[in-house]
Amino acid sequence: MGRIVFQFSPGTAPSQMDWQMMLGNMARIPSLRSVVFRNCQLQPDCYGQFEAMHSIESLSFEGNLPVTDAIVPCLAATNIKTLNVHDARSWMSTGLASLGALKHLETLTLIGCCGVGDNLIDTGLHNLRVLRLDGCTQITDQGLQAIHQLQALEELSLVKCFYVSDIGLARIALLPKLWRLDVSQCFRITDIGLAHLSKMASLRDLAMRNCSRITSAGLFCLGSNRLRLVSIDISGCTELTEDSVAWLTHQLALPDMERLDSAELIPAELPSLFATSTTTPPATPRFANPASFSSSSPLRVIRMDGLRVVSARTLQAIASVRTRVFECTIKIEIKYFFFQDAPYLTELRLSHCSQITDECLCIISQMHCLEILDLGCCVQVTDDGIQTVVASCPNLQQVVISWCELLSDRSLKAISSLRNLKLLDISGCVQ
Repeated sequence: MGRIVFQFSPGTAPSQMDWQMMLGNMARIPSLRSVVFRNCQLQPDCYGQFEAMHSIESLSFEGNLPVTDAIVPCLAATNIKTLNVHDARSWMSTGLASLGALKHLETLTLIGCCGVGDNLIDTGLHNLRVLRLDGCTQITDQGLQAIHQLQALEELSLVKCFYVSDIGLARIALLPKLWRLDVSQCFRITDIGLAHLSKMASLRDLAMRNCSRITSAGLFCLGSNRLRLVSIDISGCTELTEDSVAWLTHQLALPDMERLDSAELIPAELPSLFATSTTTPPATPRFANPASFSSSSPLRVIRMDGLRVVSARTLQAIASVRTRVFECTIKIEIKYFFFQDAPYLTELRLSHCSQITDECLCIISQMHCLEILDLGCCVQVTDDGIQTVVASCPNLQQVVISWCELLSDRSLKAISSLRNLKLLDISGCVQ
C-alpha cells in the first residue's frame, strides 16, 4: 500500500477518536508513501499522530479544510518531500517558520492560503525545487527579497499574487536553476520585469496570462535576448500588437542552432537533427563545447488565448521558420547549409482569438508535430479548415472546437480518423 486517500461527504466525517485510531494504524504501514485528505475535519489533537509516520513522503490537504499550520512541527520527524495545501485560510507565515525543519522537502504547494505572507520564503528551505503560492495574496516584493536563497528552486508559481511587481521579478531572475515561472494575473508586472527575466539562461517555461500592463516593448526584450523558451503563455495580454506577437513567436521558434557558431556544434547530436529531413549531412567535422549545443530548445508550446490581434500573419511568422541546423565550411570556402522544417510546436492554444479563419488553419496545417490544438470560440472556423488541419497533423491528441458554431458532422468525421485522440471538446457546436 503506497497511497491512501480520505474523502468524506458533509456530515459523514469520523469522530476525533476514530481519526486518532486510523492515523495510528497508518503509522504501522512501512510502505505508506502518500496520504491525501479531502474535505476532512482533521482537528489539531490528531496532528501528533504524524510524528510516527517516518515513511511518508507526500502529504496533501484539499478542500477548504480546518487544518492549521500547527501541523508543520509534527512533520519534522518524517521524510516528507511533498506538502500540498489547498484553500486553508488558517495557514499563516508565522506558523510556517518551522518549515526549515523539513530537511527533505522538495515541493511546497500553498494554493489559496491567503494568510501566508512574506515571512514564508525566509524559512531555510534550501532543498526546495518546486514552490507554488497561487492565490497567496499577501506575498509582496519584500517577501521575494530572500528568494535568491532558494538556489535549488526549479519551478515557481505566483498566480494571483497581486502585490508582486517588477522589483520581485528582479530577485527571481537571480535564481540559477529556475526553468518554469508562472506570474499570471500579477497585474503590477510591466515590461521592466520582462527585461529582468530575459537575462535568465535557465528559463524554459514562462506564463504571464492576463498581465495587462505588458506591451510590445516587453516582448522585444524577451525576443532580442534570445531566451531558450520551450513554452510561453501570453493569453489575455491585451496591450500587445499583431506585429510584436508575430515577431516574438518567430524569434522564439528559431532553435538555438540558428544562433550558434559552427565551432559550438557536437557530432553526437547531429543525427537527431535530420530525423525528419530528406537532406543527408556531410561527414561530421570535429566540434567543441558540447554543452552549448545540447541546451538548444526550440519553442514547442504557444498559448495566445483571447488575443484578438492574432491572425494569419502571426501564424505565418511561426510556420515560415526554416531553420539552418548545420553549416560547414570546407577548405575551398564552399558553405553547405542543411535545413529542417520548423516549428516544432506540439501545443497551440488560440481560444477566443476572433481573427482565426480557415486561412489560419491552412497555416497551422504546416505544424505537423502538433499534439494539442485549442480553437474554442473561434467562430469563423469551418469544416474545410478542420479537415485541412486533421489531414496534416496526425499526432493530434487533444482538440478543442467548443462553440465553433459553423462546424458540422464533417468535422467530427475528420477528427475521428485521429488514432491518438484522447480529448475532444465540442461543447456548443449546435450543428
